[in-house]
Amino acid sequence: MWSDPSLPGRRRFTEESLSRITLAGAGPIVNQDLVVGVEGEKGARAYLLRQLASAGRVANDSIDGAPIVVLLEDDAVSVHAWSRRVKGRTLTFEAAGGAIRDRETGSSWHARTGLSVSGPLAGANLEPVVYTTALWYAWRSQRPDSTLWTPPGP
Repeated sequence: MWSDPSLPGRRRFTEESLSRITLAGAGPIVNQDLVVGVEGEKGARAYLLRQLASAGRVANDSIDGAPIVVLLEDDAVSVHAWSRRVKGRTLTFEAAGGAIRDRETGSSWHARTGLSVSGPLAGANLEPVVYTTALWYAWRSQRPDSTLWTPPGP
């Protein structure tokens, strides 16, 4: 599915093949789906990359009561997870071109580094959250208790 057997030595996972999986669209989850797995102290959640792609590339969520944001970059392959708590307040993020913006202050943030580049929170940093990018079957085998993130309704 991801490789062409007529091309010797072709790597199974390339940026192109991974983005094809991510941009596959709707449908039931399958073993080959890419997920971002985030573990809390008590539970874990998986974020299906193709759902992130169709939901504006941003998932504002909470794990064990801790507010987090999971981001999918424009390349449909690179992901990041950050705490949404900054300077004592919880922020809500949305995609803004190649960056992200928080709705509360309108500050712009660099999606890859978590640094606020403009607005009232310029210079502030988002704290990283540990995450794993994996195929669904691999994540599920390690964290069978994991819940699957569902995008908010319209």
